[in-house]
Amino acid sequence: MTYHRLDAEQAILGALLLDGAVLEHLSALDAEHFYDPVHQRLYTEIRRLAGIGRSADAMSLKAWANADPGCAEIGGHAYLLKLMPAAATLTYQAVSYAEIVRDMAARRALAAALQDASTALPTGDVLDVTAALEASLRTVGDHGDGFGADLDDASAAFIAHMDKTALSTGILALDERLGGLHPGELTILAGRPSMGKTALADQIARNIAEAGGVVHFASLEMPKEALAARSMSAFSWRREYGTQRVQYYHLRNGSNVDRGLLHSLAAELPRSLVIDDRAGQTLAQLEQSARATRRRKKRLDVIVVDYLQLMCAARGDGRVNEITEISQGLKVIAKRLGVPVVALSQLSRGVESRENKRPGLSDLRDSGSIEQDADVVLACYREEYYLSRNPPAPEAPVGDHVAWKAKLERVRCDLEVITLKQRAGPTGTDVLTCHLEYDVIRDRVAA
Repeated sequence: MTYHRLDAEQAILGALLLDGAVLEHLSALDAEHFYDPVHQRLYTEIRRLAGIGRSADAMSLKAWANADPGCAEIGGHAYLLKLMPAAATLTYQAVSYAEIVRDMAARRALAAALQDASTALPTGDVLDVTAALEASLRTVGDHGDGFGADLDDASAAFIAHMDKTALSTGILALDERLGGLHPGELTILAGRPSMGKTALADQIARNIAEAGGVVHFASLEMPKEALAARSMSAFSWRREYGTQRVQYYHLRNGSNVDRGLLHSLAAELPRSLVIDDRAGQTLAQLEQSARATRRRKKRLDVIVVDYLQLMCAARGDGRVNEITEISQGLKVIAKRLGVPVVALSQLSRGVESRENKRPGLSDLRDSGSIEQDADVVLACYREEYYLSRNPPAPEAPVGDHVAWKAKLERVRCDLEVITLKQRAGPTGTDVLTCHLEYDVIRDRVAA
């Protein structure tokens, strides 16, 4: 069955040809809502002319009607003249017909989504088919009346929520710099390998979960067992365990670790940190899984993605376009779910070829859209990593070796978090204390 109402489409177009002012009342109606391709193009042309302040009546559209192949086939200018007797005579009637046209468009989209799911189901992965269908259904559901808000209404909403605090990262220096993590915003946490970006994301996720928040952690690189091991190592670092600290490396290589201690540590881990370690997740799967976490935990405070470049895009027309789709999609998910999204991102290898290896925005890998889509861009840098790999030559004076070792010791636990971009706040660098062998990041004063 085909869902369309050509009479409603003709009534709207006829009304516009008679009175261009009707267009002001049809802001929620787009060309793609029309079923007939000629009607789509005619509506687009009417809106174009109105946008540049020109009349869009049957006479001014005569040349267009005769030149458009589809319109010319059904009569050209004569067809425009036939539309006017069919016009909605009152504005409220045109608005009512527009609702019918948009409803028909939604029904067509819904039918297409169900057909696609039905076609893919026999051989496709059930989760993939379900995620794609849910994403399509949410898009179909967005055909309601207008999405704009008057400025005074938006201002009132802002004032009403002024006292609602942002989500604390649990790291004072970052909270003071960023004001916390804000709902609907995309924060990119970037860095080269071994710079501590995953440890920082882990620490923020644990801090939020320990404070009672619900964290959905999409771990595309690391299995959930590895994340659990990192968390147990981090908890063992706490001072109350004293000499019973367990480095993550020892857990990974099968060292003889007290199982009783591990059970005690596991019992302390927050249950509100939910890990989805499926590899190669799509945007639809991420959103579906995050919504499932919200349903199960009755709330959702933040989504963490580790890391952006490992997500799968629906389009396959080049890596730059794929990353553009993913970064834009993460921003959409943040706004749609009303939670902060923190996504880790790799930096390009160009950093390694420079003398000053502190990263900049231009080092974001694969696409400039990451910088554009993000509300905040943070980059991790550890001078100790590079300094330890560049010692003085063996034949260098003893003083050079002494100075190198002294500097290495000074920066051994330093993690620079560089705020490269912040839409609503200052940029700059904050130095934290890191113990990466325990997956621990702390404020300097707290360390």
